[in-house]
Amino acid sequence: MPRDPQGRSLIDHLVQLLVHQSICLGLSWAVAYVGASRLQRGHWLLSLVYVGAVQAAAWWVLTRSGTATPPLAWLAFPAAISVATIALLERWNAVAHAGMATTVSVSALFLVYVVAVTAQAHLGPLSLAFAGVLVAMQTFALILLVASSYEILDVIGRVRWTRARRPQPTTDYFPKVSLHVPAYNEPPEMVKETLDALAKLDYPNYEVIVIDDNTTDERLWRPIEAHCKALGFKFFHLENWPGFKSGALNYALTQTAPDAEIIGVVDSDYIVEPTYLKDCVGFFKNPDLAFVQTPQDYRDVAADDRYATACYHSYLYFFKVSMASRNEHNGIIFAGTMGLIRKSVLRELGGWDEWCITEDAELSLRILDRGYESVYLDVSYGRGLMPLNFEGLKKQRFRWAFGGMQILKAHWRSLMPWARWVDPGHRLTGAQRWDYLIGGLQWLNDPLTFGFTVLLLLGSGALVLGGSLFMQPMAGAVVVTPFLFIFIGVSRFLWVLRHRVGCTWGQALSAFTILLSLTWVVTLACVLGLIKPQGVFLRTPKKRTAVDPWHAARIVSRETVIAGLCLAAAVALAWKVPPSPAAAVMIGLLLWQTLIYAAAPVGSLWSYRSEARSVQPAYVAASSRTTGLRFSSMILDRPVVRAVFGVAMGVSLLFYLAITLAPEREQLFRANPFQTPLVAPGLITAPTSTQIKAVLFLEEDAALKADVDQAVRLWDPDGVIRDANYTVNDEGDDRLWQGAGGIKQRYVQEFSQRRYLSLAHTDASVFIEGDRATVVNDLRAEIQTAGGIQTVFLSRGDRWTFTKRKDGWRITELVLNRAPR
Repeated sequence: MPRDPQGRSLIDHLVQLLVHQSICLGLSWAVAYVGASRLQRGHWLLSLVYVGAVQAAAWWVLTRSGTATPPLAWLAFPAAISVATIALLERWNAVAHAGMATTVSVSALFLVYVVAVTAQAHLGPLSLAFAGVLVAMQTFALILLVASSYEILDVIGRVRWTRARRPQPTTDYFPKVSLHVPAYNEPPEMVKETLDALAKLDYPNYEVIVIDDNTTDERLWRPIEAHCKALGFKFFHLENWPGFKSGALNYALTQTAPDAEIIGVVDSDYIVEPTYLKDCVGFFKNPDLAFVQTPQDYRDVAADDRYATACYHSYLYFFKVSMASRNEHNGIIFAGTMGLIRKSVLRELGGWDEWCITEDAELSLRILDRGYESVYLDVSYGRGLMPLNFEGLKKQRFRWAFGGMQILKAHWRSLMPWARWVDPGHRLTGAQRWDYLIGGLQWLNDPLTFGFTVLLLLGSGALVLGGSLFMQPMAGAVVVTPFLFIFIGVSRFLWVLRHRVGCTWGQALSAFTILLSLTWVVTLACVLGLIKPQGVFLRTPKKRTAVDPWHAARIVSRETVIAGLCLAAAVALAWKVPPSPAAAVMIGLLLWQTLIYAAAPVGSLWSYRSEARSVQPAYVAASSRTTGLRFSSMILDRPVVRAVFGVAMGVSLLFYLAITLAPEREQLFRANPFQTPLVAPGLITAPTSTQIKAVLFLEEDAALKADVDQAVRLWDPDGVIRDANYTVNDEGDDRLWQGAGGIKQRYVQEFSQRRYLSLAHTDASVFIEGDRATVVNDLRAEIQTAGGIQTVFLSRGDRWTFTKRKDGWRITELVLNRAPR
């Protein structure tokens, strides 16, 4: 690694800049939490001044604390990122600009650091494979950090909204609307409420088509058929019909009135406002508009029902934050209910795709890829029923995550930056591709969380059993990267959600708990979605039934086991590992992972208590506990669980083999006392003999590179090099080089006379007495001199003396027999 005149390597400067930018990140986000939403004006000059002030403040913090500062020239990197951020995001205020610029800067620098550390670690093949997995995971985590930060700051720090829309009540434009209501095994009383509300719509030109597919119990669908007849609505009962919800909607499309121009989808549990169509249809005057989406909202949420209110607020995040941000880029999704779509566009695209279990989101991607426009109207016109128990919530989230993976697999090519070059038919803009790509990848946040849980457990086991993490690339993965997930989650729910929704701290924390409780089920869904060609449509229960406490415990058994493992690892670390800041961080992260998976039994407990209360008594008597397949048939599928744990065990085995079969050079490099790790070096330790041999390895490396500065850095300032000159027990003709200056002169002289083509200190014998050690070794070398290339072997020709200092072992004396007589 090249060094500057002060002997510092480029990685030293990289770490210094990374520390500086991390302070900038903390300062800018701290101010953002307080004032990003209050600054309603923006100007590029104000942003430049503010970003410069943040950089200067971080510099002041470093100098006041006595910490090394990066070279001024290196600040050009964060400066360039800041200028680019301000130029590209001109509709943001200065506080949001600083938060985004520092997030990108820290992410990029940390990724460079991770790659640099991995590249310099002299890893063996197995360790390199394991480190490659770590680099990939950390890279993806940083991408998610940047994406989430953008979404958060876009809605909090935006000073000008260009695509926000208000209702447009139509007075002279009344195209025919066909409203499609799919139903399956639904309580008749609930569906009747929906149909009664649709009958009261204040719109002169619409029809309603109810499609009941595959309900086998006539007591459920016959009353709905009779009610439709009384209201003048169309009703169709389908048996053995394929395609799940999308198959039913495609059938409804074939039964739609020929003169209908707009299709609307309304779930069978929604109560729709009378003004819905009149306020939304007017947007279709724009011939390029393909669909209009309004929020999904919910009813019958008791204020004192913790589970219901927590679910309610967690749902709101997507429509109040994500959709608001995506709407600015014409990148929203069609959410499946409370949306209107132009019939001609739907037919042009071949209807709803029946292979995808989130057919609504998949269709909207295809629509926008054709160049059409969309509108998101942030006004609730309908309210449905939330999943009435934790099992239903897990089924719903499983379906969404599985569908997200299906969409990524099917359409990833159209989301790549080069999509238009490959196929001009793709018309998504860069911002639209970003919205859909990140929208899909964000589902992988939970599998990634599980991955880092495995790494934390591995690291804990390594520390408890071996006293070291063993591998420098692993340190950043288990100590630094998990903080990104904490930062993202806290920012989303304890800051942005509170601001956008107006909920209390307690309500935001409960919503965050519900989000965490779904980590395991989303992990399984993503794994299945990536490996299975098709999924099973798991319908969400819309009714309450008899409360079963044992069932509530069974459906979170896996999460409970993982939480227990994390807690046990934290206790083991606290018991076995000597107290240190690094160990405290590891214990804290394990306790956080415990909370993540313990959130599932907490959520199930809240659901159990909620189910004991009946907001809709009429639904209690409805048929089975849940509609669709039983939860256990898909969510707790044993082969899937075994596959996930099998992958975790495979990574664990790779880590174990990488450690036990590591070549000698890798083992020596792990104990390198002069690298500049971002993580406390106490996490990576080695036996004393290995630490001493590591210094020899570095001296060998310096000789091969003819790097005088690197070699001198290994020495004690008062060190001595003694050339014994082949006269045994007679120091009269010996040559001495003393102190840093003399030692440097010796290396300059040696490197000017000979070039080492190969060099190895072999068969080293280490003798340790307290803080002093002696090493005798063989030397094998291939040397190029003015006289040609020489092959040299000296048996026990070198004798090294080492002394332990505060910063590690240093060479204090070298007695050798290399100089000519």
